[in-house]
Amino acid sequence: MRYGTDTQKLTTEEVRCLFERKNRIIFEEKENTNFNYTIDFNVEAYTNFIKLSGITTELSDIQVLENIGLVKNGVFNNAGVLFFCKNVYKFFKNATVQVFLYKGGSEFDILDSKEFKEDLFSNFKQTFEYLELKLNTEYVIKDVFRENVLELPKVALREALLNAFSHRDYNSNFNIQVHIYSNRVEIINAGGLLDNLKIEDLGIKRFPRNVLLCDMFQRMELVEEAGSGIKRIKHLMEERDLRVDFEVDDVYFKVVFHRNVGSNDANVGNNDPKMSSNEPKNDPKMSSNEPKNDPKMSSNTLKKPNKKQRKDLILRRLEENKHKVSYYLLLEEFGVARSAIKRDLNELKEEGLIEFVGDKRTGVWRLKR
Repeated sequence: MRYGTDTQKLTTEEVRCLFERKNRIIFEEKENTNFNYTIDFNVEAYTNFIKLSGITTELSDIQVLENIGLVKNGVFNNAGVLFFCKNVYKFFKNATVQVFLYKGGSEFDILDSKEFKEDLFSNFKQTFEYLELKLNTEYVIKDVFRENVLELPKVALREALLNAFSHRDYNSNFNIQVHIYSNRVEIINAGGLLDNLKIEDLGIKRFPRNVLLCDMFQRMELVEEAGSGIKRIKHLMEERDLRVDFEVDDVYFKVVFHRNVGSNDANVGNNDPKMSSNEPKNDPKMSSNEPKNDPKMSSNTLKKPNKKQRKDLILRRLEENKHKVSYYLLLEEFGVARSAIKRDLNELKEEGLIEFVGDKRTGVWRLKR
């Protein structure tokens, strides 16, 4: 490589990183002339994007997507195709997600397998829902409300999946794979660490492989802060006293969630809620489905918190997390409409309890000091 009159020889690793960056740009921004808007455009995927991103505009879908860099002169690029196609397999056979469920701790006995082939967000959502279905849950009483708690932290699983979708190498023929064993869950994507990053740098240094894809997930508020996913996974697993490992080489990245069960007694593929140690057992006054005789609990409070309870919980979550709590996470916890969460946050702001810091897309809600 020449700098002025001097020539500097790149190392093999620097050459590899240079080509990886080039391939990343080529893949994301390359026009995809095989995509036919009339036939292939997924209206439902676009509607989901508009809803999750909170965009309100009178512009056409093409104009909106041109403004965010997914369409140029009416032609979709590869990133736009990934997010708004009806069948990703039609365009990129490597962009599907394969999920395998095993009886034990090895690959010898497959109980079930799925392959998700729709748009990027639908594939992410369906994969996450499959994980929820096949992992175990337990009833836990928390903040007066009864919750069905997954054996592995939901947010950690979601972060790992989002990482696989947004940071994978789409030039590789290797698609995203999720393996559910009796003693662990593995999420694997193509693409090693970029630019001489080391595994100990995970959660500290940030270097996105696919800038447009990461930007889209952030616009949809599926990620809370760019580059913070690995750190959050580690923290959430430590909170539950669970182990997580990260494995990486030149061609793949793997996250291994260790389940808190042995391979011989795991309840794989049977998501039956169990009573946690925090809830009374073998009490004839208490049914297995709903606590009774507790003046603090009614059948309504066990289902969804009301506005006052939601606002109290939002304040508590902000105090606990010390970072942005996205609409997506609050929607999952409270099970209410997005508009209700927005109203709650705006009311808390008007009451002088919280403040929004930063721009509309990447800013954060914080407790007001």
